[in-house]
Amino acid sequence: MSYYKDHFLFNKFVKTTALDALLYFVIYMYLSFLSPYFSTLGWSEALKGYFFSLFAFIGIFAAPIMGTISDKIGRYKVIILGLFLETIALIGYITIKSTPYLFAIRIISAIAFNAVTVTAISRVNDTIEDSSKRSRINGIFQSILSVSAITAPLIGGFIADYYGYTAVFSIALVVIVVIMLGLLLFDTIFYDDNRPHRKKRQIKKKRS
Repeated sequence: MSYYKDHFLFNKFVKTTALDALLYFVIYMYLSFLSPYFSTLGWSEALKGYFFSLFAFIGIFAAPIMGTISDKIGRYKVIILGLFLETIALIGYITIKSTPYLFAIRIISAIAFNAVTVTAISRVNDTIEDSSKRSRINGIFQSILSVSAITAPLIGGFIADYYGYTAVFSIALVVIVVIMLGLLLFDTIFYDDNRPHRKKRQIKKKRS
């Protein structure tokens, strides 16, 4: 809180960080067992390698595109898009066993991850008033995400051992849907001041 003089901006930082941390948690929760899961489907080790590399490859293109879109239409819509796409991906993991379709799901998940994460980073930077604190605040943000990445595989592995792979996907799906519905129904995190066209109208009103 000492980094923020404005409580409203601090509140946005906390909620944005929590949102992205939850997405990290969801993805890392099922990421930990995808390799053994695909072994049950008869995948070779090489095919698994292609599958996991695809996520980063798509990110090369998705990250700048989603960043540009969020600058133009606002953070809120891109966040919702990302959560919606991850919902589709999780439903796919639960219901689909076909290799080509699973690769398509991986692409959707990569786009979803970059849509939320890139936009969340932008939103965090939007809250920083003092540029001298920017690196430190971003460091705190990344550290919190790391906590999710550490704890999620432990929990995901435990659930997979006792309740099966589908249970992990199902829990992840519920978490994502709850987050998305929360933003749609009760959002005060992004919707008020993040849209460029609204900012322009506010500036015009001040001038007039």
